[in-house]
Amino acid sequence: MGRGQPKPVRTDHLGNRLGVSCRAMPWKVSGVMEQRIRLVELLQEGDESLAELARRFSISRKTAYKWLQRYETGGVEGLRDRSRRPLTPNRTGRN
Repeated sequence: MGRGQPKPVRTDHLGNRLGVSCRAMPWKVSGVMEQRIRLVELLQEGDESLAELARRFSISRKTAYKWLQRYETGGVEGLRDRSRRPLTPNRTGRN
């Protein structure tokens, strides 16, 4: 880098600046949903393979397929987190 030239700004896959100190929270509250939506958008554009996007978003291919299928069946609402509570009650120890 020569004198007088600005240092290039590094960004992540969502366009957030990297290496920038900030006083507020360093993440967005709705960041997970935004990432899931962005993943689906990029998959639909078709410029990158699912494997490439999974690597870029630091998720497994299995997870990328899961979010794509949930979007196809439920739209944006399908990308929301689901309860992990079992559907059947645990009957052991109860009479």
